[in-house]
Amino acid sequence: MILQLLLFPFAAIYITDLCKDLLKRYFMVPPYNKKVYPTTVRLFPKENNSTLDYVKAMSKVGYVGKYDILPDNVVLSSALATEFLSHPQISFSTFKGRYQVQNLLKNHEKDYLDRHQGQIELKTAFNRKYINEVICADIKSFNNLIDLYIKENGIHCSENKVYIPDLIEFVVSVIGENACLRVLGDELAKDKKVRTIIERTTRQTFLIRFSKLRPIKYLRHIYRNRMQIRSIGKMADILKNELQLNDGSIKSPTNMNALWIILNQKAVSIRRNPFRLSWVLMNLIRCMVSISCTRIANVLVNISSDASSSQELINEQAVLISNYGRDITYPLLPKMKRLIWFVKRALLESSPASCMHRKVEHDMYLSNGMVLSKGSIVSLDLFSHYHKEKLYDSNINYDDLLWGFGESRCSFSEYSFAQIMAFTAIMIRNFSMLLSDDGFIGRHPGYEQISTVVPKANSLFLEKHYL
Repeated sequence: MILQLLLFPFAAIYITDLCKDLLKRYFMVPPYNKKVYPTTVRLFPKENNSTLDYVKAMSKVGYVGKYDILPDNVVLSSALATEFLSHPQISFSTFKGRYQVQNLLKNHEKDYLDRHQGQIELKTAFNRKYINEVICADIKSFNNLIDLYIKENGIHCSENKVYIPDLIEFVVSVIGENACLRVLGDELAKDKKVRTIIERTTRQTFLIRFSKLRPIKYLRHIYRNRMQIRSIGKMADILKNELQLNDGSIKSPTNMNALWIILNQKAVSIRRNPFRLSWVLMNLIRCMVSISCTRIANVLVNISSDASSSQELINEQAVLISNYGRDITYPLLPKMKRLIWFVKRALLESSPASCMHRKVEHDMYLSNGMVLSKGSIVSLDLFSHYHKEKLYDSNINYDDLLWGFGESRCSFSEYSFAQIMAFTAIMIRNFSMLLSDDGFIGRHPGYEQISTVVPKANSLFLEKHYL
């Protein structure tokens, strides 16, 4: 009797659950209207920086996942690239997505559009009319800055071998210094007040950790924007004086810069507004560093981990030197066929796992049944296409997405690629690059981070050679 009383609650629970299942199966209407939202992608602490582990975790949650890269950020795998790219602006707003990702205050959209238009005006001159002179100036600057960095920061292992302990710092140092010279010219780039302004206005902000408390987040927005506006105002005063004094003359061919181009291009309207001009030039410096540096680092690590490709690239440069001399010029870059192929492959393999951000304008369903909520920031994972099988969308040419898509495509893509080619060619002509002091390790070290994918190896051995 006592045993029956003890077992009765368990039997009652079992019978109740059985009845519920029968009712659901035969009588109740299935919940067709129940919305399914993206699941948060969770990784163990040791995997937080692994791009490949992130892609694997995405596949387990239906190729659509929330991730705390940005507030309300939903990342779509490359398997959903067609849906991502085919939706019009009324569904996926490129402008609002870019605006929010850059962490700007509301009600400043018009100013942002005006400044963005000024940058578009400058791209034609940079990408076409003056690209030959600009790249030639870059090459001379790279040669000097690379030698200077190695001399001051490299650890000399032997007479011909140098150890670079921080590859990213090496590339950022060279590209960053060159960006200041190429945008502002020698004199302004060396001015201490100008360098302080550049430091304050070109910091990367869209990957900072966001506070979950809205008041703190908003105060951060206000503080950052006021500091930027104040710094841009100071730069505008300097440029106003420069516009009045500068007659547009270049003292030497190495001084080709964006400010000079603006002074000599009457069609560029931003010259009439020093504040707008100041914003465009500061943003141009920031973009030069943010776009090229990690990509160059990925190319160099790929060369350092592939012995056969490294030798082929060295051989190609040796042939070009024997045919055209030691000087690297812009017209010579297209003749580097092997290097072009290798650089493109390296850039594609290190594609971002979250890029081309758009803002969702209304609740919408994806083909897999998941719902994207209005106000979400949706981005595309291109990395998965090059590192995981069976994610190919035949309607998309993924290689064309290297520099963005449509109106969000990088305005200076032609210049950026030429700059990456020139930097890499200089390194190949002067050094054998190795990840280990013992020689080639025979495998790629892997990738880390999500929006800005970088190699896990961040040091390099440079062995001097003479072609």
